[in-house]
Formats: sequence, structure tokens, C-alpha cells
Amino acid sequence: MNEAENIGAVLDRAREALSRLPLEWEILVVDDDSTDGTAEIVRRYSETHAAVRLLERHAQRGLAGAITYGWRHTDADVLGVMDADLQHPPELLPKLVTRVCQGSDIAIASRYLHADSMEAWSQRRRTISRLSVLASKPVQGSGLRVRDPMSGFFVLRRECIKGASFQPKGFKLLLEILAKGHIRSVAEIPFKFGTRTAGKSKANAMTAVYYFSLLCRLSREMVFGQKNAGRSEVSDSLETLTARKIVEEHRPSGTQRPRSLEVILGLLPLVLGLQLLIWIVYLPVALRGNADFRNCYSTGLLLRSGRGHQIYDYEVQHKLQDAFVSQTPTGMPYVHPPYEALLFVPFSFLTYRGAFLCWLGLNVICLLVSYRILRGRLWRLDEAWRWLPFLFFIGFIPVTVALMQGQDSLITLLFLSTALISLESGNDLLAGFMVGLAAYKFQLVVPIGCLFFLWRRWRFVCGTCLSALAAIAVSGFIAGTENLLSYVGYVREAATKFAVLMPVARMPNLRGLVSLLHLRPGISTSLVLILSLAVMALAGWSARKSSVDWQFSIAISAAVLVGYHVMTHDLSILLVPMAMILGERGTTELWTIPMLWLSTTLCIFAHDPLVALPVLGLFLFLAVRLQRPVVKWPGSTPLDLSDGTLA
Repeated sequence: MNEAENIGAVLDRAREALSRLPLEWEILVVDDDSTDGTAEIVRRYSETHAAVRLLERHAQRGLAGAITYGWRHTDADVLGVMDADLQHPPELLPKLVTRVCQGSDIAIASRYLHADSMEAWSQRRRTISRLSVLASKPVQGSGLRVRDPMSGFFVLRRECIKGASFQPKGFKLLLEILAKGHIRSVAEIPFKFGTRTAGKSKANAMTAVYYFSLLCRLSREMVFGQKNAGRSEVSDSLETLTARKIVEEHRPSGTQRPRSLEVILGLLPLVLGLQLLIWIVYLPVALRGNADFRNCYSTGLLLRSGRGHQIYDYEVQHKLQDAFVSQTPTGMPYVHPPYEALLFVPFSFLTYRGAFLCWLGLNVICLLVSYRILRGRLWRLDEAWRWLPFLFFIGFIPVTVALMQGQDSLITLLFLSTALISLESGNDLLAGFMVGLAAYKFQLVVPIGCLFFLWRRWRFVCGTCLSALAAIAVSGFIAGTENLLSYVGYVREAATKFAVLMPVARMPNLRGLVSLLHLRPGISTSLVLILSLAVMALAGWSARKSSVDWQFSIAISAAVLVGYHVMTHDLSILLVPMAMILGERGTTELWTIPMLWLSTTLCIFAHDPLVALPVLGLFLFLAVRLQRPVVKWPGSTPLDLSDGTLA
């Protein structure tokens, strides 16, 4: 049986299935100038079966265009689409039509409800299909989360697509309908995807291009409010039809999500796709030793062998890294306080590769715990899509950089998240103690401590001093008093000597931003100092009468700006103030969130200093916002938008 002869078998089975319905029906076959005899077969078939019609298009291509062409040439109230290659079983048509007649707006034959639905597919094809479905979720309509939005076998009410315009090329019309149509309820019916008996799949590289183009267009329309702009071929011909009107009062009254957050939702597939590509490329490189974790690993080796006094000896570090990690022309110096090195001792019992993977696992745990702590404040994201809060966390580029480089920024995020909930529970002493534990990032902890000193939060300051003093004492015991006293000079020397490894031009803070001006060193330093003092003064004044949790938020954003040494991964801690803003019920000016969240992608392309601008925008937003009363979301339970819309 050739591909054209499939048409006869499909028509026979479809007619037999539809004849069991107590409805009037007809079958349209759309042919796009095929050369396999399809048109002639259908033409002969329609001579003896009045319910079958042939529609021919000339000099036109595209599955979506063919479908809408067929729909335009019928006045039926219920429309459907099915492939004619026997991969879609016609016997399922009565179930699909019945579900629509029973009240569903659209009924979809789903390949993902049963595990064996696609057993004939290769693993590669199944993986690509799953990834395509995942990428489509953010652009689906609010409240709709369809398991198989890529299906080519579905039935829907005509009124659901009234006024919608569709891309004529491509193969994914269902996704456009879910994104643009007036869809309130969806029914998914499982089926086993058939094996092609003739011909070959039309999916190729151009299919991927069309799909990527469709995602970009749907994302843009979601963000800029062009969701149903224009007129479609289908809707233009429906103006004179007597289809039932949509009863708007029966539509669930979901919460309107802010346009600013739809920017994140719309561009999420692109950001996550970029990060996945970076992981695929960079992880093997990191496992070979080209990651920041190599100096942490070598420091753990030194400490375990009783040579803590040598952790700031660059030559020793270089030799150890060449011997136990990988050989490089330049070793990486260890510039953190000695007490943090205790954390790396257990990992030194493993090979570098094993140690990196275990450290990666620890960082993931810290991220998940931080997410759990801040989860209740992300209710706005949850209203848009229940997976968006989690993807908001893991999709933040600084988090990805911290994981890939084996940095300690996510441990810092955990300390600060814990400090936040301690402040909200009235335990300022514990909150300060948690912040002091992060003294290995003293360039961030010191500005936070100074601001709380200005606000006279004495219990917080006391807690910070207690843990910081304990860290100093442990550091002196590990590295010796002499090394500890010379630590500040060593850090300054390392910043100059290893400027290639820690370039100012890659810092997303005031120091990095000023470096773009290419001023003379003395002028540049003075300007950074003046701007830093201005930021600290503004933070201290604007939050002087605010609650302690909001003071903590603006202190974090100020610390990132004025910190002497801040790299991309350090921006992970900005998830704390961003969560605070998202958790405020009365906030409508949320554009600082997507501006910062999306702009960090510039760091991947070596434009880190430019990210200081949205960080500054976040800080200024907080400074202005804290002059007005803030209203927090009452409770941490997010609004449930499911409402049974997915059957």
C-alpha cells in the first residue's frame, strides 16, 4: 500500500466511526498539489460518498494553512483534524467528538497519557518530542496545561478560534490554538500512535525552524498584548455563520497576571534552552578541572595534610592543582578566609571529578532549601504557572554560573534566606549570626552589617559580630596568626597579580560599571568610592523607618552594588530581595524583576558590567518603594488556578 492508497483506508474507517454518531458530519481532504495520486483517489471516492469532499490548494504549503483552509470551507460548529497516514486511529473520532459535545472546548488525542503510546519511536525522537512539549508550556493559555500540546489529532468548537489568526506554515497548529483560542476546558484522550505504513515523516530541520519561530512569536504576542490581533482565514468566513456564542459569564475568573511577569514566562523556553546548551558544553570542561572549584579542592588537600599555613602560597597551590586536578599554565589562588577551607576537607578524600560532582550536589541541595524558604513569596509566579517559581530560581543565570563553576554563592544564598525568616520571626540575633557565617564573602557582609548598624539593629549587629569573630578565631587556628594578619594584603595582591582570572571588567557592580568609562586609575577609584557612599547613604535613609525584613532586602541589593569584588555568581543572593518584591500584594511596578532576571544572560556573553544597571534599578525601586506602606501577601498558600480545567 502506497501513501496515497492510505487515504481510501482512512476514509473507510473514519466513515464507519462517524456513522455511529447521531450528528451530521462530513469529511474534507485537503490536497496541496501532491503528485502521488491522492487527489484522484479522493475525487473518485467522493463520487460515491457525498459526505466526503476534496479541497485542492495550488502553490501553497504548510499543514497549519491546509487545516485552516479546510475549516474555512465548512460551516460545521465542531471542527477536527487528523492525519491520513494511519498513525491517527479514526476509531477514536467518536470519543473526541462526544467529549466536545458534552462540554469540553477541545478534545485532544494524547500520546503521553500511556507509557507505551510511542513505543515504536526511537529514543532520540521521544526525547526531542518531550523537550518540545516542555518548551511549549509557558506559552499555553493561562490555566491550561495540556500533556500533548503538539498533537495533530484533535476536535474543537468553532467558536473557540473566532477572531484568532494562525501561522500558515508549520506543523503545530494545536499549540497556537491553546495559546490564542478562547479555551476554557480541555479533554485529553489517550491513544497509541500508529506505525507509518507508507511514505516518510515530513519533520525535518525546517520543522524545527518553524517551531522555534512559532515559540518566539507566541512569546512576543504574550508579552506585548497581540494575542488575538488580526483576522484569520477561519474567522473571516465565520461572520455569517450561526455558531453558538461563548458565554463569558461561565469563564473561570482567574487572576490577571502582570504583563511584566509574562516577559519571563514568554522568554523562559529560550533562557532555559540556552542554559541547557551551556551545561552540555561546559560540564565536561569543568570536570577536567577548568572551574573555580579547583582552588577549593587543592585547599582541602592542604588542610587535610596539615599544611593549612600554606593555603596562601601560590606556588604550592599551583603544583598541587597540576598534580591532583589538571595541568594549566596558571594556577588559581585561594583568596577566601581560612575557616571556609574546612568545608572542602571532606571532598579532598575523593578524586577531583568525584569531588566536583559531590560539591555540585551540595549546591543543588542549598538551592532547593533556599527555594523552599522563599517559595511562599513567589505567589505571583505561581498564579502564572505552577512550575514558574521553581524555573525562576534555576533559570536565574547567576545560579547556573555558581553551579557550573563550583562556587559557594548558593551557600551564601541559603544563609541569607535563613536570616530573612529569622528576621520575620523576630529573632534578629540568629539572623545576624547567619549573615556573619557568610563572612567568607566579607565584601558583601560588611556593607550589610554597616547598614544595620546605621539602623541601630543592635541584636542583628551583635549576632553578625559573634559569628564573624568565631570565623576569625578558627581562621587563625588553621592558617596561623601571621597568615591571618597578612590576609588583606594577600587578597589585594592577588586581585592585581591575577587580574586575568578576576577581571574588574567582568564585575556586575559599580566598580565594573565605572571600568567601562576607561578613566585613569585614581579618578576611577574615587568615582567608585563616591558612588558607593551615595548608595549606602540612600539605602540607610530610605529604609530607616521600614520593617527589618525590607531593610534586609535593600541591604543585600546595596551590598551587591558596592562590594569591592563581585562576580556573576554572587548575584544569586538577589533572589532574596526579588522574592520580597514578588511577595508584596500591592506592587504593580514589577518591571525591575524581568529586567534583572533576563539581563543576567549578558554575563554569558562577557557583558557583565551592564548587568549593574538593572541591579541599580532594583535598588532604586526598593529605595522609592520603601517610602510607601507595603502590603504583603497574607499567607504563603498560592492561588490555585487549576479549577478542574484539565480533564
